[in-house]
Amino acid sequence: GGSNGAPAPPPPPPPPGMKAAAGSNETSQQGGVPKISKSWEVIQQFQALNRRAAASGGHAGRKGNGEEDASKNGKPQAAIADAVKQELEMKSSYMRQVVADREKYAEMILDLARQISKFAPKNMEQLDVFVAEVERRLGKLSDERMVLKAENFASVWPERKLDVMREAIAKKNEFETLLNSMDVTSERWGARSNVRDELVHVMEKFQQVKPQVDTHVREKDDLQRKFAHDKIPFDWNLLKRIQHGTVGLANYAMSMVLSAYHRLQDEANSNEVQHMRALMEEALRFAFKCHQFAGGFDQETTSLFVALNSALHPQESSTPAES
Repeated sequence: GGSNGAPAPPPPPPPPGMKAAAGSNETSQQGGVPKISKSWEVIQQFQALNRRAAASGGHAGRKGNGEEDASKNGKPQAAIADAVKQELEMKSSYMRQVVADREKYAEMILDLARQISKFAPKNMEQLDVFVAEVERRLGKLSDERMVLKAENFASVWPERKLDVMREAIAKKNEFETLLNSMDVTSERWGARSNVRDELVHVMEKFQQVKPQVDTHVREKDDLQRKFAHDKIPFDWNLLKRIQHGTVGLANYAMSMVLSAYHRLQDEANSNEVQHMRALMEEALRFAFKCHQFAGGFDQETTSLFVALNSALHPQESSTPAES
């Protein structure tokens, strides 16, 4: 997307310590969760920002709407008839394969049933390795569900426990994918060509992550009970690390606009400077959302918030925060 007047300069490279802010390195002693805390200075400065906005006529937000075109194509009757015929022809060979698998892999299936039933992992790493091996073996079956329906398997197969183990691994992978999606230093991030578009990109990433985390938080108690019932370990610090990872997004956004503003200060283009100041306010508002969602900031991100606010409103930079 473009901007009013000349295009904004490209964003700077991610600031040093970016990955630490996203929860990768500088962490506490409790399960690798970053050290963050509520910053009353951030909260007070944000309240002042809102008061100024109200006095000047409010803050204009921007929303983007995506439109989807859906089209439905009906299948010709002849194609439907052919599909039915093919399905009937395949059914007999499919069932022959299922029956053959029941005989061929009977020993493997019964051995897996015993191993799954007695498996008691001490941590997620053991669970990950075990489930991967179970999946490798079950992958040999033509149709897992149908093969295991045989009476001699169904009576001993620990279906519920395997389902819970699979759910735990899927949840872990989902959490790790969410966390990695906020790593602005990775090639997958795909930085935009100018500051405005990159700021929008960062905010959109937060909007993608937040509702998913909210859903996981709501489900947490039920899942904890389910995992505990089958003695399946799960590292819930992963969820906290995702929340804290949004602090890294705030850090990146504020560093980017503050650096761009400093580069523009020596130029005479007042329109461009004014445009950048609007982005600075947008970055402050976004950073505060991250502060509230994550439960606070680390010291580096708190300092960035104060510095960005001071650059935007220098007359307040010498005013001490209320206690």
